[in-house]
Amino acid sequence: MRNLTDFNEFERAQLWGALNVGDMAAPEYLKELKGLISDIRTIANELNQMTLYLEFSQMTFVRFFMELIGKVNVKLSGYNADLKQGRRMEMCCLLSKLRNDAKFWLRCGNIVNKVAKDEIRNELNDAILYLKSQLEDTRAIMREFDHNTFEQFFFNEEKKFSECGVEGRFNDWLYEHSSPTLKELRELQALEVAMMLKTNVLYFAPTPSQDEINGVRVDYLKGFLPYNFEMNEKFIISCAKWRHYFHWDGTLLIINYAKYGKYIQDHYCDLSFNQKKAIYELDMMSHLINKEMEQLGQEEDDEPEDIVNNELVEKLMPIFYNNMEEVLRFLNEIDGMKSSGVTDVVNRWVKEKRISDYGNSRKGELWEILNHAGLYAKSRQNWNRRVV
Repeated sequence: MRNLTDFNEFERAQLWGALNVGDMAAPEYLKELKGLISDIRTIANELNQMTLYLEFSQMTFVRFFMELIGKVNVKLSGYNADLKQGRRMEMCCLLSKLRNDAKFWLRCGNIVNKVAKDEIRNELNDAILYLKSQLEDTRAIMREFDHNTFEQFFFNEEKKFSECGVEGRFNDWLYEHSSPTLKELRELQALEVAMMLKTNVLYFAPTPSQDEINGVRVDYLKGFLPYNFEMNEKFIISCAKWRHYFHWDGTLLIINYAKYGKYIQDHYCDLSFNQKKAIYELDMMSHLINKEMEQLGQEEDDEPEDIVNNELVEKLMPIFYNNMEEVLRFLNEIDGMKSSGVTDVVNRWVKEKRISDYGNSRKGELWEILNHAGLYAKSRQNWNRRVV
């Protein structure tokens, strides 16, 4: 029997869809839980702002607040049971925000301290402590999830956008571009990615390093996008972030569903409907483009030949900003060159900021990899004299 890791990305998308048919609609209790969380935040804030009020009014509000927290605890208990089964992960973002809301917990403590009657104060305090405990349970459950669970989450959410008309839009494009070339497909591919990034969906992703920013091939990308496409600093930062969530297989764009699914789940309540729509429309469009590319064949006249094994490519990837296409271009360019020619190419690529020098990698690590692969025969000392 095949393990999940034996399936490629497209097969896994189909598999998760088959396994999770009928699991799309959120149960009613989740809507109620979301509303209750909003209510307890509002009332906690209002109770903290009340300074002069009659004891009767105070106790009415406090009892109501305690009643709402009790309802949250009941529904949260049911939610955690669902979450253990890998379901309803979209709610975790909101619960994480509540767990980390220092102002809310400070207000809760203030309310407890204002209650004069010991019995009610203790009861309220216990309810608040139980809420904290359950939110910690939610976090503990999340930390047990593996990458397969986040893939499943990605594909479950994608089903909500299956009627967005992506296939019809792609078919219209095919009609307008009769017998499209691979270059035209790559232009469509680049535009779809660019339009998704323009929605700022990766706003919450980790800030890229300067090396990662330098690794964005702006001039190369411009060759595939409309001449008037605005490539400002914000867009380039988004491009650098995006490289953490996909890789290239030749010209095919392959999304890392586990990593991307985790990002979406972590920030589900922060992303707008249109941003989520853009995420899943790109994935659906990428599948259609990939299929068309596979039918045409992946090699263009100006594409490098695959002259190396995967192990060599993997070793070189970090030095070339994790850009597989650049690794293949470099290897194709130096193939058959004398050692002096190889170092000339390296110096030019460093100047063009196509090779990273993090940790002085061009002086040591790059020589070691190329020397071991038989692509640079001379000594390390000779390499260091020639490489600037």
